Amino acid sequence: SALVPQAEQAFDATQISFETGTVSFLDWLDTERTYLQTRLAYYKAITDYNKSIAFLERVIGGSLQGEHHEE
Repeated sequence: SALVPQAEQAFDATQISFETGTVSFLDWLDTERTYLQTRLAYYKAITDYNKSIAFLERVIGGSLQGEHHEE
């Protein structure tokens, strides 16, 4: 997902700004929270996808050939 790298870039930029005193602690904290929430949502989506694949494979009694599994 493109959102995770974007959130990471925003956090990195805010980290530098915080260290130089141009951004408040609350702004830094908000950016960190957004970054962590974005990562959490990304990994939750991957987990949900893999659970769905596992469910479908149980239902059909075999492997879904040609499907890409995220790890």
